Amino acid sequence: MELMKHAAESDGLFIGLLSGTSADGVDCALVDLAGTRPVLMAFRITPYPHALRTRVLDLAKGRYDGADAIDRLGSLDAELGEFFADVTCELLASEGLSPSRIRAIGSHGQTIRHEPHQTPRPFTLQIGDPNRIAARTGIVTVADFRRMDLAQGGEGAPLVPGFLHHFFRAEQ
Repeated sequence: MELMKHAAESDGLFIGLLSGTSADGVDCALVDLAGTRPVLMAFRITPYPHALRTRVLDLAKGRYDGADAIDRLGSLDAELGEFFADVTCELLASEGLSPSRIRAIGSHGQTIRHEPHQTPRPFTLQIGDPNRIAARTGIVTVADFRRMDLAQGGEGAPLVPGFLHHFFRAEQ
């Protein structure tokens, strides 16, 4: 697969995308992981346009204004994937970087619902189609981080321990 070949030939640069439950926008970080410690190379926050934010919050609250819920979910998933791809391309352009320099993109997606204590089956739902991000940027894109953590009895926040370890561990 062409994307996997790209990842093997790229530098230690990664892009992380995150949007929280406030749905105010997307945080985009360019991080160099080639050394012994991560280095933040660039960061930007891109606000959601008002109409997009309203649609995200309405979906998260279960409001569909008469539209089919599955159609609304699918359409918004695609739209957010395209928005995340736009944000990524803007970061690359502002930093003068070719996509070939980026090893991978990690996209948390937009949380629509997170119920780690829902019984009997905890669940979480994030949207923002990572396939659209990968297709648009040409960069391997990984996503859907939370569900395996929930399936194994966690809180659905598997990235937190790794982040804390890398950024706050004591020097040996």
